[in-house]
Amino acid sequence: MSEPTAEAKRFSCGVRLDLIPGEVLIEVSKVFAHGAEKYGDFNWQQSRLDGEKGPINHALKHILNYQAGIADDESDDPKIHLTHAITNLIFEMYYEMHPEKYKA
Repeated sequence: MSEPTAEAKRFSCGVRLDLIPGEVLIEVSKVFAHGAEKYGDFNWQQSRLDGEKGPINHALKHILNYQAGIADDESDDPKIHLTHAITNLIFEMYYEMHPEKYKA
C-alpha cells in the first residue's frame, strides 16, 4: 500500500460548530430533554408565546434569578438558570428565523 502524496481536499462548510463548547450544548440538551418529557417533543414549536409566557421574559427571569443566587425549583444549583436562559433565547432566535410561521 502506498503512502498518500497529498493532503485530502475539502471545502469549508461555512460554519464553525466545532467552536461551540460541547459541555454547554450537553447542558442545553438536558433542558430540551426535560421539556420534552414534561410537555412533549417540540412543544415549544407549536406556537410563539409572548408577554409573560414568552421566551424573552423567561430568559430574563432566569438571568435575574442567577444573578441573585436563587435556586431553581428543580435544582439547587443556581447555574441551571443560565442553561434555561440560553434555551429560551434559542426558542426566540428560532422564532425570529421563521417569521412566516411565528409572527411577533
